Amino acid sequence: MLKLGGWGIMSFMFVRTTGKSIDCVEMDSKLIQLGRRLADRAGIREIRFIEDSLPKLSKLKRNYYDQILLIDVLEHIKEDLESLITINSLLKMGGNLIISVPTPSYPKYFGRKFANEIGHVRDGYLIGDLERLLNWSGFKIVAWSYHTNFLSPYLCELWYKYNLPIKLKIMLFPFLKSFCYLDFIGKGINSCGIVLKAKKVRRL
Repeated sequence: MLKLGGWGIMSFMFVRTTGKSIDCVEMDSKLIQLGRRLADRAGIREIRFIEDSLPKLSKLKRNYYDQILLIDVLEHIKEDLESLITINSLLKMGGNLIISVPTPSYPKYFGRKFANEIGHVRDGYLIGDLERLLNWSGFKIVAWSYHTNFLSPYLCELWYKYNLPIKLKIMLFPFLKSFCYLDFIGKGINSCGIVLKAKKVRRL
């Protein structure tokens, strides 16, 4: 398993839930150091932190991973198609790519200023946008849904907009996960996120 972006909280949850190992890639060396310190304190040895960046990912093995998580990353990268092509090269044939991205409704919930501050280079994607990008980069969407619709944006706002202590964020994570399940009730075009699963169907 490979996770691209972030300091590792989802990777910690993955290891705790499955007992399997995961590679966690981040371009910010400070976040890498933070993730390593937290893993050491928690006694977790199954996470390998790698400093690298999209779209190159030059430190990773090609045709190696069965599954890649691309969670809230693509909206921060100008070269989105080039990045997906690189990700294709990392996956084995038939491997899965899990993507979460905002929709163009994101600024309505969080505000334009906040989106700019956290480094969004675009407001988001509609499912048609993602379908075209994934088709061009050798993937086929097998399942998708809008999410973050009417309830969890408020908890997400607390999570992202305010400088909460990391320990508190870790405590809040299960609640955020539970709230997000409720968002699949009444999901629709006004949701501020899309989650999907795509499969590698051809090499480029």
